[in-house]
Amino acid sequence: MENKNYLNTQPDSNDIWKELGGNYENAEQSINEFVDNAISNILGNNTELKKVQITLEETNDVDQAIIISIEDSGLGIKDAGEALTLGKAGSDSVLNEHGFGLIQALSAANKENDAWEIFNRSPENKANHEIMHIKAPYVMGKQSYTMESESRWRGHEWGSTLLIVRCNFKLFENLIPAENAVRPSLRFDFHSVADRIYEDLGFTYASLLEDNKVEMNLVLRYFNGKTEEYKITAVTPLWTKKDETENKKLHLKCTYGQIATLPDRVPFNNQTSSRYYKGNITSSGAEIRINGRVMEYNKFEEIYGKKNHPMYNSVLIQVDIVSDSREYLPATRTTKNGFRVGNEHLTDIYKWLRKTVVPTKKSIINPIKISEIEKKKKLARLIQNGYDIERGFTLNPAGEVAVRKYPVFKQILKKECPRVDIFVDDQETKSIIEAKKETASVIDIYQLLMYCDGYYLDNDKMPDEAILVAKSFPEGLKRVVEYLNKKNIGSYPIIRCKYWNDYQENFDESIIEEKKLKMKVG
Repeated sequence: MENKNYLNTQPDSNDIWKELGGNYENAEQSINEFVDNAISNILGNNTELKKVQITLEETNDVDQAIIISIEDSGLGIKDAGEALTLGKAGSDSVLNEHGFGLIQALSAANKENDAWEIFNRSPENKANHEIMHIKAPYVMGKQSYTMESESRWRGHEWGSTLLIVRCNFKLFENLIPAENAVRPSLRFDFHSVADRIYEDLGFTYASLLEDNKVEMNLVLRYFNGKTEEYKITAVTPLWTKKDETENKKLHLKCTYGQIATLPDRVPFNNQTSSRYYKGNITSSGAEIRINGRVMEYNKFEEIYGKKNHPMYNSVLIQVDIVSDSREYLPATRTTKNGFRVGNEHLTDIYKWLRKTVVPTKKSIINPIKISEIEKKKKLARLIQNGYDIERGFTLNPAGEVAVRKYPVFKQILKKECPRVDIFVDDQETKSIIEAKKETASVIDIYQLLMYCDGYYLDNDKMPDEAILVAKSFPEGLKRVVEYLNKKNIGSYPIIRCKYWNDYQENFDESIIEEKKLKMKVG
């Protein structure tokens, strides 16, 4: 009989804590995670007041620590145990994707696991006139908390959740790249890093701020007792030329075009910028957001397969993926500063961008699009000039006519008659053509038969041919055509399915070349 033994695999909370925040590069990423949680609570619960306040408090500590406070007007944390359980994704919104963010952000800000606390006022807490108070240290599996009198609440009357964490100043130093930090003219103190946070928040949540989906304020508390408060406004590009498109299948909206350079930074003025929309190689390319929250920017080579170049400096492509379902969104990194490489949804978005938005030297050229009407006109011209699908190109038979928008049911309707896409009469054969730009459907077959009925009513005879033209035909449609052709022998003409390329090789490409030629001539 085997003796089953067990190994102790219970992780040490402090060891885990020290490693959790290792992916976070700077204080901004921690603050953004806290703000994400606040916005998720507000938007997920659709609260009447939609307010987030970020407070930075200067200290006189040896390590120049800054105390970060985040307060929101949501409905409080419904399940604090779930919120503090590793890997338990939140349910308020898609911003709560991973279930690691809160703990990781706290760990990055306070690696010592000794100076953070959360005050929570859920509706149930308020009804009982109490608050939940959770504070360091974090202990996996048995986090302690206390229920305290509501008089201990340290936030505003409108607040429901208040998070406070003491953050080492070194994490703020990483906000400004090393190559800039050596510049003698560059200030690097509490005021300057606070302005950097203000600018970054205005960029990261620009769409939410612009659409008034949430109000954000930044409060600064200096060691000398001075307090400043700033309403955070959106950092937005100065468009000189722009266009918009969307892809409903991918749940995204896209704005693209050329931008002018934002003015040099004026502190706490988000109509100016030190790093965003500067018309340079580090602030051009594609910017991708999820429900208004930026996830990646300055993307170019990953999408277009070529190095970014100064010739593209004025080009900006903004993509916003809008969905409340994680199913339709690319997976993000746990720090939310980018997407996971190889994600299928992201690959589809990149493919769509390559096809739809094409950057060129200091401009964006929209790929030439072909309308259904243009294809029908082209087909009518081909037929008029003597092209026959069975015989190939021939001289135009005497009297052959291709008529666009040929009316039927004239005997009855007089006005507003249904119109056949193309009616062809070469004296010997009368043909009715119904044409679809992309994929044909079963409804198109019956529309073709309706035109045949209308022609019969007007001329006391059926047309000789009924042709359905499209780029593709589903197998089900082909089976329906086969069934109807057997059923309607002697009553209707045989229905024939033809592809655009049957009439001319590379049918679409020929139209594009014609349009390019006209553009050059123009």
